[in-house]
Amino acid sequence: ISKPKLEARMGLFPHYDGVWRPEGIIRVTYQDQFTFNVTMDMTRLEHTCENCLVAIMSGMSCDDPFKVGGFYYHPGKFKQTGNPWTAPDSNTVYTTSGGATGVLKTDFQFQNGYDYGDNVGHAIVAFGKNGEPISCGILRAQESSIIENTLKAKMRPHNQADIGKNQFPSGRLTIEFLNDGRAVFSGLINGGAKNCVECKMSVRKFNTCDGFIGDPVNGVDWNTIASYTSDENGDTQFDFVFDGLNDLGHWDFMTKIFILHDQNGRVTTCGKLMPGRELYEAHKLIGKVEEVGKTKPYGIVTFFLEETEKNVKRLFFKFDLGNLKIASCGPGKWCRITLNTGKSCEFPGNTKLGGFVQWSSDAEGFVDFDGLRFIEDLTIEDLDGRTLIMYGENNNPKDAAACVVLRRSNAIRNPEDYNEALAEQELRLAEADQARYRYR
Repeated sequence: ISKPKLEARMGLFPHYDGVWRPEGIIRVTYQDQFTFNVTMDMTRLEHTCENCLVAIMSGMSCDDPFKVGGFYYHPGKFKQTGNPWTAPDSNTVYTTSGGATGVLKTDFQFQNGYDYGDNVGHAIVAFGKNGEPISCGILRAQESSIIENTLKAKMRPHNQADIGKNQFPSGRLTIEFLNDGRAVFSGLINGGAKNCVECKMSVRKFNTCDGFIGDPVNGVDWNTIASYTSDENGDTQFDFVFDGLNDLGHWDFMTKIFILHDQNGRVTTCGKLMPGRELYEAHKLIGKVEEVGKTKPYGIVTFFLEETEKNVKRLFFKFDLGNLKIASCGPGKWCRITLNTGKSCEFPGNTKLGGFVQWSSDAEGFVDFDGLRFIEDLTIEDLDGRTLIMYGENNNPKDAAACVVLRRSNAIRNPEDYNEALAEQELRLAEADQARYRYR
């Protein structure tokens, strides 16, 4: 017998402007009429947050801090007086790991005096070390459909957006692809188009927010997708199920851009749809960059291989690297990357996919790019343990700039090392992105 469940997709607490960017899922599973288990599966929380509070709130919105409300409990159902969520003997707390990503998987049992129906639709909030609320989500009835794949986008201004120099749209967008052909769209955007009523959104064919957006993705009537409404600050939150994908899947949307329009149909906010980090474990490869020359790079390379029995498969790749400041591979210049047969950077072996892709850094030495490539007669087993060589000066093998050994993510013994390297890179890229668009 399945037990009643509530689920909240967690995002930033409204108007939170700190450095942490928590995301993930909190589930509430009822054991009897009033007793429930709270399960948290989240990342990017505050580092080493020990016994930090999580609680269901009286409000039913994460749009505004005042609408979140106070702690939600029924005073008549408890012998002791005061707030049971913050009582000295309360176990409604979580502790993050010591790594830089604030990874958390934990659960506890509790009662707030309300049954399943009374908690539906209420906000649930995770607090930081100093008691500041940092993450918020709305508890919704969990559907029987299974989430098969997830795409996520970090939203920011499109470079052609005309929304004012003092505005900097930001936020996140998630598309969850269900096993019944539907998709759940959820987003939390701050600082976008103000007072927008029933404004449109769509996914476009192009894969950059720095130029022409391209035509809408074929096969979907984007006029039928739910619209969004923003407040006077340009803030909006939406969460809806869409059943008009017409047999399109997550691979058809991967690396495409998701955009929001203003009241006049102009593009304001944009984000590239990328694979969710928590899925694809069986078909995911990840590698930590290693020093092989004069440079001391850091960061992560990620591969996802399409799950299909066909000979030709789609391979997604993403490079998140730093400290690769090489003149001949800088802005406007390109250097080779090859996939090799060897299984170590000391002995990389022969080239398996010559000219696999090219790389280029920005002026600060950041390498941040992604793409899709069709490959033939290669499986996840063929790629596991292989080396990527990033060439440097004059594309000479003796002057390689970096090397990466790809490993299946579900076989990595110390994933914390990879998480920390990726978290460091994400923070530095976010700071650069913020500076780039704040004063356009």
